[in-house]
Amino acid sequence: MQPAKPLPPGRSRGKGRKKTVQLINSTLRDGSQAIWSGRMGEKEILPIVRSIDQAGYEAIDLMAPVQFEVCVKYLKENPWHRARSVRAAAQRTPLFTHLRSRSLTSFDLVPDSVFDLWVERIGAAGFKRVMVFDALHDARNLRFSAERAKAAGLEVCLIIFYTISPFHTDAFYADKARELAGLGADSICIRDPSGLLTPERVAELVPTIRAGIGGMPLYLKSHCSTGLAEDCYMTAARLGVDALFVSSEPLAHGASVPSIGRVFERLSAEGMAPALDVSRIRDEEDYFFDLAARTGRPTGDPVNAADQAQYAHQIPGNMVAFTQGQLAELKMEHLLPQVLEEFTQVRADMGYPVMVTPVSQLVCVQAVLNVVQGERYKSIPTEVRKYVQGDYGKPDAPIAGALLDRVGPPRPGAGQEDPVATLRRRLGPDVSDDDLLLRILFRPEQLQGIAMDSPLPPSGEGGAGPDATRLVELIRGLGGSRSTHLEIRQGRFSFTGRRRALPQRPDPAP
Repeated sequence: MQPAKPLPPGRSRGKGRKKTVQLINSTLRDGSQAIWSGRMGEKEILPIVRSIDQAGYEAIDLMAPVQFEVCVKYLKENPWHRARSVRAAAQRTPLFTHLRSRSLTSFDLVPDSVFDLWVERIGAAGFKRVMVFDALHDARNLRFSAERAKAAGLEVCLIIFYTISPFHTDAFYADKARELAGLGADSICIRDPSGLLTPERVAELVPTIRAGIGGMPLYLKSHCSTGLAEDCYMTAARLGVDALFVSSEPLAHGASVPSIGRVFERLSAEGMAPALDVSRIRDEEDYFFDLAARTGRPTGDPVNAADQAQYAHQIPGNMVAFTQGQLAELKMEHLLPQVLEEFTQVRADMGYPVMVTPVSQLVCVQAVLNVVQGERYKSIPTEVRKYVQGDYGKPDAPIAGALLDRVGPPRPGAGQEDPVATLRRRLGPDVSDDDLLLRILFRPEQLQGIAMDSPLPPSGEGGAGPDATRLVELIRGLGGSRSTHLEIRQGRFSFTGRRRALPQRPDPAP
């Protein structure tokens, strides 16, 4: 069966018929990340790409900055090579990538020259669309990223995150929709990373945001953490949302997004399905079921009963598993309920940020430190201090005074060098722009064994990208020291911890 040519968002086929709702395939992005921790290699992706491309999806959601990290640190693959290989195999369907506001693969905002080069290179790698998000909804950061992406010829989709707090009301979302619509985006996406939406809330939220953005295409991406995402999708479809993010059945459900096949069937039953090639949907399912069986990987399971605690702590499913694993290494897994409860308090103190990378990691680390050390904010990581001091932007709600008092005012920073120009002078003109970015964002030892366009420089040269220290080592190090000040630096990574002075020990007897 040959698929019909997809229509632009918002168009319907035939007079009097319901609006067609497009589907965006996120199997290689959300599906892989949520179910397999992103550990899907290029050789495992490429055999199915052409079939996905021919199915008739609105777009393929391929890579975010976290996929670049996973490629380098765990798969030992060049992420630029992956992007170009997929683009070569997928000639028909636009590829989506993501921009994490004004940062890329770390917590910190990158220099403008690095950001500009990154945006230029994602366009050169074959991406046509970019989803720009900021966990704080900071309009300055979003405007900066959107303007750079538009200048590079990319279509920009700005994200409005759904979260629950005393400050995230309908009035907040109405104002935010109008604000983001004025930033020059091509589309807006409601994103629900923790699966908090209910059909009833969708019925209120979609019209509110639609009123603020007018006829601009509106997308929805909700995760299945509470088991309600599929029903939320159908409510949103009836209200005129233009496209939904879905994943192939083996890599759907759980912490992932809803299933392609199930959403397509439900849209078809109500006359809203896009013209997809059903045989291609089945090919993709068969491929990933077989790949899971051959490699011993899990497949996603539907959530049948919502965990009500999810609505309190709002931690994405994969972050709960990460926290549990870190506590297990410390032989403190019994503390998980206390950590989840503390997570809620820390999030409130930090101005109710959306629980999405990288802010969810900051809240998680701080909550674990508070519980393990038995005192709130006894030690505060550098990245949390920077967040509180406004380095990453302004949160949606005020930061608690108790946390502000512990952190103190920001320190004057040193002048920012231009790492692109500096490294280019050092390495010479033969180094490709893609290699240059990898050497700026990752350390030389992390790039060892990865196929680069040009040879790696001698040890000690090149990039010194951030690589946040593991929570286990951090807590153990703090626990074994009586110092009141701890500072760790490696390349561009730094961690600072402070605690109250301990009573002096008496001098030992002679």
